[in-house]
Amino acid sequence: MSYVMCPLRASLLAAILRSNHQLRGTAAEDFGLVLQTCKTVRSTLPPTSTCLLLDRFLDHTADLRPDYRLSRTTIEALLRLLRREKTHGWGQDLEVLMRVIRFPLSAQLAEVGRGFQQLAGSPAFSNCVGAIDGCHIRIKAPHGRVLRNSPVFVSASYPPPGHFIVGDGGYPCIHAPITLITPYREPLRGPVEARFNARHAKARIVIERVFGMMKARWRGIFFKALKVNTIFVPKVVAVCTILHNLAVTNGDSLTQMKKIPAST
Repeated sequence: MSYVMCPLRASLLAAILRSNHQLRGTAAEDFGLVLQTCKTVRSTLPPTSTCLLLDRFLDHTADLRPDYRLSRTTIEALLRLLRREKTHGWGQDLEVLMRVIRFPLSAQLAEVGRGFQQLAGSPAFSNCVGAIDGCHIRIKAPHGRVLRNSPVFVSASYPPPGHFIVGDGGYPCIHAPITLITPYREPLRGPVEARFNARHAKARIVIERVFGMMKARWRGIFFKALKVNTIFVPKVVAVCTILHNLAVTNGDSLTQMKKIPAST
């Protein structure tokens, strides 16, 4: 099947060529409440009993990453987030999601564009403000049409006018309701399209790295089929993305985590 050439992709290609010449509650809240009540739970246990997970959390000198997959700093940030007043009227799920997973503000778009320009190695990507991709999560019943059913797509909430996001060949190259630029399909018609795809791949790699980091942190969830009702799968994934963003914000390093032996 051949695609009609996206007009914006053509203009982007032209810009690259020019530049080459120039050079109950939510699951997250439940998790937080469990941690908040650790002292209460521990106090109900007999003095001689052992609860390693709680004892390690209550030991403020202990590194929590081997057991919790998160640093103490990130967990404390989560607790502060869950204690914040919820005033938007969105319900618990969206209140937590929108505080942690959100689109860049208008004032941040130029900085985001510079980042994609640096990744792609071309000023043609200076108006790129995002990357989209899919992450395979094994469940018992697969589902599709994620993009077209997404509120982002339906309401055209992002990216703003004059900007675009990039995605791989599994997505359509479209200008409306959102602007999404994809690579040229094989077979390529010459070195110009090949050069475009190479620049595009450099810009898009950021989303693939994010998925890789998140799945590595929560490998117990993503590296096997989820044994939950499919209704709850989106919530499980949402919680993982929330905790991933909090970890990145608070400097949790997977490299450092790999150096720490898992507790027995």
